[in-house]
Amino acid sequence: MAGGITLHRIIRMIHLISSMILLVFLLMYTLTGIIITHHGLPYGQQELSRSKIPVEQAMDSSPSDYAKYLKNQYAFRGKYGYRQQENGNWEFYFQFPGEQVKVTLTPSQDTLFVEATHIDRTLMTVAHNLHGLRGFTGGWVYTAWAIYYDLSALAFILFGISGIYMWFKNRKRYPSGWWYLAAGVLFPLAIVLAFLFSR
Repeated sequence: MAGGITLHRIIRMIHLISSMILLVFLLMYTLTGIIITHHGLPYGQQELSRSKIPVEQAMDSSPSDYAKYLKNQYAFRGKYGYRQQENGNWEFYFQFPGEQVKVTLTPSQDTLFVEATHIDRTLMTVAHNLHGLRGFTGGWVYTAWAIYYDLSALAFILFGISGIYMWFKNRKRYPSGWWYLAAGVLFPLAIVLAFLFSR
């Protein structure tokens, strides 16, 4: 039926929508990538502060639970991580764009040593933050970016599949498309194999 909804129209719409999502994503990555590679741009002044806090609650559970306790108790922001040093100290890390906090808990568990770094916002720091954000934990900034990151990954897949479908329907008119398809498959495969077997 003329003007009706057909499979070809749906595929074209998927191709169009996914291309718009990819355009925004690739523009952002291109611009921030250019900013990062030009190291002459100012990274932002760093302000380091150190303090000591008496331990109000000892770590009597897993380090992950204690990291969550520290984050809630002292309003630390962002993603958290932890590790134990050879001397027995536990280090807890909290990272948020523009903020980095390291909390050290000694085996005696009587004092928390807090080392906080605040970084001024510049184009360079924002670019680094966008390239480094990953995962759904750490607050709404991380969650929003992770959702868009996954959406862009899905758009990459749909864009490719829909493009191949539309070309395949008209392959007799565009026979050279086989070469482009082969190049699109072989080039990234060659890069992957080069990384796997290079030393």
